[in-house]
Amino acid sequence: MGTLDPNYGILGPYLQNVRVFKCPSDRLPTVIDGKAHQRLRSYSMNGYMGMERMTFTMRVTDPILNRSDLSRSNRADVATFIDTHADTLWASMFEASVCPRGPGWINLPASRHVRSTTVSFVDGHGELHRLVNPSSMPPEQGQYYDGESVPPKGEGQDLRWFFTRLAKTRIDPF
Repeated sequence: MGTLDPNYGILGPYLQNVRVFKCPSDRLPTVIDGKAHQRLRSYSMNGYMGMERMTFTMRVTDPILNRSDLSRSNRADVATFIDTHADTLWASMFEASVCPRGPGWINLPASRHVRSTTVSFVDGHGELHRLVNPSSMPPEQGQYYDGESVPPKGEGQDLRWFFTRLAKTRIDPF
């Protein structure tokens, strides 16, 4: 694993190495075209930070676009990085969806820490959050999931916990 090129992001000069984005417990390879590859990262950044997109999700929530947006929220309650399920680690962001069919996962949290996932927050603290819903914790297969949002199958406690920590405005889509 190499160093981060500062020309490809503002975090590179501060972090120096891509290993900070990979959970040491994440050892499952990803299979691409029948070949196993180790992933470079396990964490995704909060998809409601840094950009405004007109999607079903963004019409309902309030994205965090700059530091002044954070001053209007409790920094200890806004997630920054989320340990992400290997099969839904397809983009650099972690999102949940509020779409016409109802709320659902776009990316699932990882559950490799005894049914728990690691979440870091804007104020710098980290938390090991215990997941409770079986539909939030499917086994990791090492296969890329290219689908629509994953519905919580009537089990909304985990999804609700993430919704209240992703955007600066508290939303409850249930």
